[in-house]
Amino acid sequence: MNIENECLVCIYNQALKSATNLNCDAKTTKKILNDTAKILIKYDLNVTPPFIAKDVYKKISKIVGTSDPLKNIKEKSTKEAKKLQNYIKNKIKKSDDKLLTAIKAVIAGNVIDFGSQKQFNLKDAVEEVFEKEFGVCDYEDFLKDIKNSKLILYIADNTGEHIYDKILLKILTKTFKDKEFIYVTRGKPIINDVTMLEAKKAGIDKVCKVVNSGVDTPGLDLSRASKSFKKLFKKSDMVIAKGMGNYETMYKVVDKKAYFLFKIKCNVIARSLDKKVGDIMLLENKKC
Repeated sequence: MNIENECLVCIYNQALKSATNLNCDAKTTKKILNDTAKILIKYDLNVTPPFIAKDVYKKISKIVGTSDPLKNIKEKSTKEAKKLQNYIKNKIKKSDDKLLTAIKAVIAGNVIDFGSQKQFNLKDAVEEVFEKEFGVCDYEDFLKDIKNSKLILYIADNTGEHIYDKILLKILTKTFKDKEFIYVTRGKPIINDVTMLEAKKAGIDKVCKVVNSGVDTPGLDLSRASKSFKKLFKKSDMVIAKGMGNYETMYKVVDKKAYFLFKIKCNVIARSLDKKVGDIMLLENKKC
């Protein structure tokens, strides 16, 4: 999905938010904003928002002298997500369709997004989503394609919601015992996205294999993936992708059975799907 002018404003605001979070002084904050503006100016509208965001966050990392400037945000998000684990597990346990309920839970967790302009309360989002209807729900096709697949990649998104990814992966691996699921993280720290470090700390590697995509964008831009991951991606039968960044970089782009799980958090995405901000999506690739 190509960038729109609203996305440029969003990325600029993210830069300011990052500077505030890092307690930067006025001079450093101005440099971050000036350099962000220079990056935004050099791109046309034929690239994805995550592609530009990668350059902005690389610049922020260089200015402040740390490779993972939002480390504290990721740690805080993980702690907040863990507080609702038992609530979510009980909801799943009592539900008639445990898999669909777990999917709703990970979509609720998708509100943990530092890059989003619209901020949601995690507890409210989790409570609301269990009563909410999907904007798009390609669940029957989702089940059918899993049954017809052998190797399935689960593309991670934000740290914090990876705690709920683990819950869903446990159900998937238990329900489809003859399938191989692989959890895919970002190649290096970018915004608050999950890396191998956070995935292993959460014990996801005890549920299924975890791999590093090599990608340095907040969304799976295959052109920037490692050779080994490109080979794995080609070999896979199906993809489950979490979050708007993965939707922006992969939807109608990858020639693969793919399903996107996310909550719509901005007007640009809402317009692209003819839906509303706040809608929850279990969307098959090339469905709309």
